[in-house]
Amino acid sequence: ASRDDNFNTYAAMAANWLHPTHAITRGLPRSFANALQMSAPPVSIDVDVARQQHDAYNNLIMKLVPNWVGLPADESVPDCLFVEDTAFFVPIEGTSQTTKEPLECVCVITRPGADSRKPEVPPVHNCIVHMGMPKDQVFEVTEPGTIDGGDVMYTPQALWIGLSKRTNQAAVDQVASFLQAYNVPVVAFSMGSGGHVLHLKSVVTLLDSDCLLVADNDTGRHVVAQAEAHPLLKGKFKYVYVPDQLAANVLRIGSHVVMQAGFPASGDIVRAECAARGLTVHTLGMGETAKADGALTCCSLLFRLP
Repeated sequence: ASRDDNFNTYAAMAANWLHPTHAITRGLPRSFANALQMSAPPVSIDVDVARQQHDAYNNLIMKLVPNWVGLPADESVPDCLFVEDTAFFVPIEGTSQTTKEPLECVCVITRPGADSRKPEVPPVHNCIVHMGMPKDQVFEVTEPGTIDGGDVMYTPQALWIGLSKRTNQAAVDQVASFLQAYNVPVVAFSMGSGGHVLHLKSVVTLLDSDCLLVADNDTGRHVVAQAEAHPLLKGKFKYVYVPDQLAANVLRIGSHVVMQAGFPASGDIVRAECAARGLTVHTLGMGETAKADGALTCCSLLFRLP
């Protein structure tokens, strides 16, 4: 059967997926002052303020997600707090080949596009398995593939992957081949000229299973145009545009939406959409991590386990 034939099943899975049971975050190292940056900010990173902001983020995640693990920072990898880039999860229907237990998802361990970030992966991989993800449901992207989790977004129709400076077609092909057995299509998106856009989720995130929050800029509209030209995706979403790129990246956790503080015009748009959907909005100021091109989804891995 095609995915369209079973769409109600996938829509239900996606709605369920918006209620994560598990979260992983990681500490912010003092070396974060030397984190990768697309361009140097006017004011350099203040690590003490960054830690305060990151602590507030962790505290909120702990309140909203039942099972939380905070991995320690690693001073040798300044970007290690951005755990999203090390793995991603895809909801499926199935059972583990080894335990015969029902599965909520499969996991893909990434191969980050920046060489300095590759050592971030093993501790997160180990943590995911330790938290209960069956090893036979974990797939690892291998050379020559490179992919950052920030370029990956799940929707009921397909897994979206952005072809950014960090993610290449070889990785997309590997992921698509792995997910074929689970009837999960993969759609790759050109990021255009990119501008000041690091990842796909720098310009688009899932507000609801049928609603996407999009940065109202060239890259955001370029992504939407590709979605609307794709037979699996055309006409399936309401697109809500916000004027501030950083505000297009939100965290949806159950009946809660976490957004960036400090963007009143975008905030009004997001709050109105959330009110119409019965969602509670939380705001966090994450200005220091933004100096290293980090957004809200970057700092956590959210997933479901039985």
